[in-house]
Formats: sequence, C-alpha cells, structure tokens
Amino acid sequence: MKNTNEIIGLQIKKLREEKKLTQENLARILHTSKQNISRYENGIVQIPLQTINDIASFFNVSIDFLFAKTNVKNYNQKDFFTDGEKSLVIAYRSHPEMHDAINKILGINDISTYSIEDDLIETNTKITVPTNKK
Repeated sequence: MKNTNEIIGLQIKKLREEKKLTQENLARILHTSKQNISRYENGIVQIPLQTINDIASFFNVSIDFLFAKTNVKNYNQKDFFTDGEKSLVIAYRSHPEMHDAINKILGINDISTYSIEDDLIETNTKITVPTNKK
C-alpha cells in the first residue's frame, strides 16, 4: 500500500504530464527546484501544505483529488452532479419527514454518516452522505 507522499506524488506527476510540463517547468511555476519536484513525485519527502495548496490551485484541482480521495478533479465542475441527482438532493432536503424511510430503503440505518466507499472502489471515489437524525 502506498503512503500519502507517494499517492500525492503520483497525482502530481499525472497532472504535470497531462499539461505536458517538465519537472523543470513545474519547478519554475512553483518557485522551487527540479529536484524538489522529483522528490515530491517519487514520494520521498513530505510536501509542505502551502505547496500542496499551490499545486492544487495551479492545476485547478481539489486537495481531495491530490490525495486520491476522489476522481473528481474539481468540485466546482458544472457536471459534478447530473440534473437528476440535483433533483434528488433537493427533494430529499425538502421532505425531512421522509428521511427515515428513505434512509431505510438505502440501507442507512442508525448511523450518523453513510459511506458508499465499497460501492465505488473501482473508481477510487469516496463519498460520505450525512443523515439528518434528530
């Protein structure tokens, strides 16, 4: 199993290669050295938080994407939820009296959060849906 530094490093390398940047190009953009970019990509060093933020900003991705917690690069993407999914969320929020019944149908029983991680293993996506227990 890869450690966090290796996971972030692989994501950075993928993003850099997608933009057809060399390590030297990225180093100039981030005001660091080519050696540091190599160390980041190979998971050799822990990347400073400010640098992680700078990398996410430059590539227009979320921190979750850099940590491989989601395959959605940017949560602000217009296509994150389909219109149908948006309608379901709106309907769910509009009818709190139905939450218990809906949660039961979905198998969300007596827990404060429901993780569908096991259902999404193949996409490496993790989503947590909060429930509104009173």
